[in-house]
Amino acid sequence: MLYGKVQRVVRLCIGFVFAVFFLACAAGVIDASPANAATLSVATARTTYAIGDTIVARVYVDSTGQAVNAFQGSITLPAMVDFSSVSVQGSIVSFWVQQPSYAGTNNAVSFSGVVMNPGFVGDRGLLLTIYGRAKNVGSGSFAISNGSVLANDGNGTEILTSVANATVTVESSEITSSSSPGSPAAPSISSPSHPDQTKWYADATAVFTWPKDASVTAVRLVYDKNKSTLPAVSYDPPIWTKTIADSADGTWYFRVQEKTAAGWGAIGTYRVNIDTVAPHDFTIAVPNGTQTDNPRPVISFGTTDDLSGVDHYLVAVDGQTIGTIPAGAPGSVVTYTLPLQTPGQKTVTVTAVDAAGNTVNSVVQLTIVPIPPPVIDQYPLQSTVDDSVVIKGHATSGESIFLTLTQNGGAPVVESVSTTPDGTFAFLWPTPLSQGRYQLSAYAVDARGAQSNPTPPVSLVINQQAWMRIAMSSLMYGSLGAFILFFLIGITFVALLMVRRLRRLQKEVGIGKRKAEEELHQALIRLASHVHNHVEILEKTTSKRRLSEEESALLTELRDDMKTIEEKIKGTLETLDHQEKK
Repeated sequence: MLYGKVQRVVRLCIGFVFAVFFLACAAGVIDASPANAATLSVATARTTYAIGDTIVARVYVDSTGQAVNAFQGSITLPAMVDFSSVSVQGSIVSFWVQQPSYAGTNNAVSFSGVVMNPGFVGDRGLLLTIYGRAKNVGSGSFAISNGSVLANDGNGTEILTSVANATVTVESSEITSSSSPGSPAAPSISSPSHPDQTKWYADATAVFTWPKDASVTAVRLVYDKNKSTLPAVSYDPPIWTKTIADSADGTWYFRVQEKTAAGWGAIGTYRVNIDTVAPHDFTIAVPNGTQTDNPRPVISFGTTDDLSGVDHYLVAVDGQTIGTIPAGAPGSVVTYTLPLQTPGQKTVTVTAVDAAGNTVNSVVQLTIVPIPPPVIDQYPLQSTVDDSVVIKGHATSGESIFLTLTQNGGAPVVESVSTTPDGTFAFLWPTPLSQGRYQLSAYAVDARGAQSNPTPPVSLVINQQAWMRIAMSSLMYGSLGAFILFFLIGITFVALLMVRRLRRLQKEVGIGKRKAEEELHQALIRLASHVHNHVEILEKTTSKRRLSEEESALLTELRDDMKTIEEKIKGTLETLDHQEKK
C-alpha cells in the first residue's frame, strides 16, 4: 500500500516537470529545437611566458549541433607580443577567400575561409596558427573581433554565438621553487655554445656549465620548454657541466638546483633559443619586368620565419653583395632599388637571414637593355703632335658622351662631352697626344644613368711635328748626297790604284812566270828520278820472285807515270827555249 502511494507521488512529480517544460517552450523561455551554435576560440600552450619566448596561438571553431562551412574574423595580438608568422598547416579550411595575413597598423591577423560540402561538425576544428614572440612585461589577450561562422544550410545562416580569447602574461623573472634557510643560492649557469640568452642559435647541441662548489653534495636538473618545471633528474655525486644534443627547435629552459648540508637550494635557470630551420621560401618580384632599360631596377621581396624571425636580407648582383637591408616588421614586403647597373644580363640573389643565422636564397635574372650608341662622324685619321684633335658626332639618345682613347693597348683615357639639344657633340681633346697609334670609341649615358654599348673602335695616327719632319728629311737627303759624292771619289781613287798595281803585277808576273817554270822543270826531273828508282826496284824483284797482283799493278802505274813525266819535261824545255828566243 505504501509502494502504491510512492508511485503516485513520482507520477505527479514527472507530470509537473513536463507541464513546466511545455509551458516554458510555449512562452519562448526554452527553445526545444536542436542547438544551432558555434564558437570561435584562441588557445595557447600556457598562460605565462618570459621575454623572448615564442608564443603559439591556435584559432579553433566549435560547432557540435550544426555543420558550418564559412568562417572569418580578425585576431588582435597583445601589445607585448611581436608577430612572427602565421601558418595554415593542418587547417580544416579547403579554400581561403582571404589568406591569413598580418596588418602591422592594428597588430592583427585577418582571415576568411570556406570548408567544402558537407562542412565541418565537431570540436576544436583548427583554422590557423599564429606565431609571436614576447617582447616586454605585461598581460594581454589574443582577441577575436569581427568574427563570423555560417551554417552549411544553403542560406548561410550566421550561428556564431560566442568567442573565447586567450590571455597571456609576460614576466621578466624566472619561476623558482622555495628553498630552505641557509641552503645554497641559485647557481650561475652559463653556456659556451649559446652564450646569450636573448639570441637565437642554429646549433641544436647545448652545453651548460656552473661553478663547482665543494659544499654541494648533489644536484638535480631539468631541460624542457616550460620554465616552471622543477628539476627532477638527480646526480649524486654532483656534476658541473651538461651537454644536451639534438634539441628540437624552440625556446628551452635548463634548470639546476644544488644540495648542501642545509638542504636543496634555489633553482638557477638558463634559457636557450634554438632555430635550425631556414626562413620560408620566397620569390623576388620585379614590378617593371625582367627586361628594362632602367639602370636602377626596383625589386621587392619578403618572407617569414616561424621561430627566430627574419633579421635581414642580403642583396647580391653577379655574386657580389651590394646591400644589407633590415627585415622590418614581420611579414612585411621590402622594396629595394638596385644601384646603377651597366647593360647586360644580371643575376640578382636575395638571401633571407633569420636571427639564428639560417638562410634561404631567391634568384632572378634581369637584363639591362642598353640605349642606342652614339655615332662618331668626324675624327682625324692622321695628324701631328702639334695638331688639335677634334672629334664630332651625334647621339639619338643620351645627354653625355664618354670618349675613350687607348694607345697601343695601354691604359684608356676617358673624357666626356655633353650633347647639344639636337643631339650633336664636338670635342677638342684637352691634352696634346704623343706620337703613335690610338684606338677611339664612345658610349652614351642618359639622365637616368642608362648606358649604351661602346661603338666599334676607330684608329687615329699621330705623327711627328712638321718642322721636325722637314729637318729629318733634309738631314736624310743631305746625308745621302754627301755619301754618294764620297762614294764616287773613293771608287775613282781605288780604280786608279788598281790600274797602277795591275801594270806592276804584269812586269812581276813575267819574271816570276819564267822562274816558276824553271823551278817546275827541276821538280819534274827530281820526280822522274824517284819514279825511275822505284821501277828498277820492282823490275829487279821480278827476277827473284813472282810479283803479287798489287805489286804488278803498282809497277804498271809507275811506268805510266814515268812516261807522263818525261813528256811534261820535254814540253817544259821547249817552252823555256821559246821564251829565251823572244
